[in-house]
Amino acid sequence: MSAGLQRTPPRSLLFAVWLLLGAPVLYYGAESIQGARDTLDSRHWPHVTGTIVKHETRGRRYCSVPVIHYTYVVRDNAFESSARVPGVEQCFRSEVASRVANSYPPGSSVRVYYDPQSPQNAALLPGYMTRSAWEGVVFFPMFFLGWLYWGSLLLKGLRSAPKVA
Repeated sequence: MSAGLQRTPPRSLLFAVWLLLGAPVLYYGAESIQGARDTLDSRHWPHVTGTIVKHETRGRRYCSVPVIHYTYVVRDNAFESSARVPGVEQCFRSEVASRVANSYPPGSSVRVYYDPQSPQNAALLPGYMTRSAWEGVVFFPMFFLGWLYWGSLLLKGLRSAPKVA
C-alpha cells in the first residue's frame, strides 16, 4: 500500500457508529417532543393560590436558572415545587436570572397551575415554551431525518458491497 492512499473505514464500522449516534438523537428527540407536549397540555391546568417560600439562582455566569420554591394546596394535600415553567427551564445570563428570581419575593402569593392527574406537577407559567423546547421541536426532525438518510445510504452500501472470500 502506498503512503498516498487512504483507507476508508469498513462499512460495518460506519454502520455501528450510525447506530451509536442514533440512540442519543432518538432519546433527546423523544424527550423534547414529550416536553413540548406537556408544556402545551399545561395551558389547560387548573390553578390555586400558592405562597413563595424562597428564590435563588443556580448555574454559571452565562447559564443561570431562576429557581422559585413555592407551596400550594390541592384537595387538602400540601405540595412544594420549584418549577417555574413546565419541562426544561431556560438558561439566562446570571443578572437576568437574578432579576427573574427577585420578581418572586418570599411570602408573596402566586397563582400555581397544577396537573389535575398528578397535582405534584406544577408550574407558574403554564404553556410557556422555552427556547430549548422550541429548539428540540424544530431541530429534532431535521437531525432524525438526516440520521435516517445516512442510515439508508449505509444499508444500501452494505447490501451492495462485494462479498470478500
